[in-house]
Amino acid sequence: MLNALGVVRKSTAQLSPMRRLWLLNMADNCRHETTATFIDRNVRRSNEYAQLEALAEGQHVAIWIWERDCDCVEGTSRRLIRPTKQAYDQMVHNLYLGAEGPVSWSIHRPSEPFEAYTRDRVLEAFENGSSYSV
Repeated sequence: MLNALGVVRKSTAQLSPMRRLWLLNMADNCRHETTATFIDRNVRRSNEYAQLEALAEGQHVAIWIWERDCDCVEGTSRRLIRPTKQAYDQMVHNLYLGAEGPVSWSIHRPSEPFEAYTRDRVLEAFENGSSYSV
């Protein structure tokens, strides 16, 4: 959005009036979609925000994470975060930022038992005699 506005502002003399209007309209649509996405995210996560408060013990809540990377290695991990919206949103942002494949997570009490595991699906397929498909 900001890049489109910058292009329109910098190259006003080079653009036809219709092209300039089209670019401004696209930038405006992106801004509204971003605001709508932000509101939708908070509505969708309202249930998760309520879980943060309900499952907190002391100053922490446990997040159980399942991930699979691009090499079909999957595993689970556990993170402790503060039970705030900001900490939760930052954790989700960082999780997606570093993801190489699908991820999922769930909120739990820190006192709940957790067992981490790792599984290499490609190696398992190779050991089972399938060297071309997982």
